[in-house]
Amino acid sequence: MKVSLLLILPLVFLSISCSSNKASASASIPNAIEATAELVSQSETVVGTWQGMLPCADCPGISYTLQIFPDQTYQEKLVYLERSAEAVEQAGAWEVDASGVLNLEKPDGSGMIKFEIMPDALVMLDTVGKRINSDMAAMYRLKRINQK
Repeated sequence: MKVSLLLILPLVFLSISCSSNKASASASIPNAIEATAELVSQSETVVGTWQGMLPCADCPGISYTLQIFPDQTYQEKLVYLERSAEAVEQAGAWEVDASGVLNLEKPDGSGMIKFEIMPDALVMLDTVGKRINSDMAAMYRLKRINQK
């Protein structure tokens, strides 16, 4: 977390220092710091274990558990109910982008990769970052099952 902040702040200051308008640059420094602090806060908010029951086309549901770690790694576990006793597990890195969306980095880019950060839930988004609108939209919410 601290490493991300240490990487982001110098880039912000570098881009501001290259500006030809010194007055607007000095006015935008507090805004840049505030935006960076908000991203760090959102990153800290998502750390913990999240769980939900996802819809499944050919089974009663998918038990989905997502563990978000402070070192910006994650582990997810999917169990297809009444279909397979073996869990599907994957791990990787995560980040919160400038729009406040949690992104899971996956080698093949498939599966659940984008989540809207809510005060009490993570809401799965479609592949382009939009909310899923269907009769089952409520099933795409993950609830926290533990604190950090």
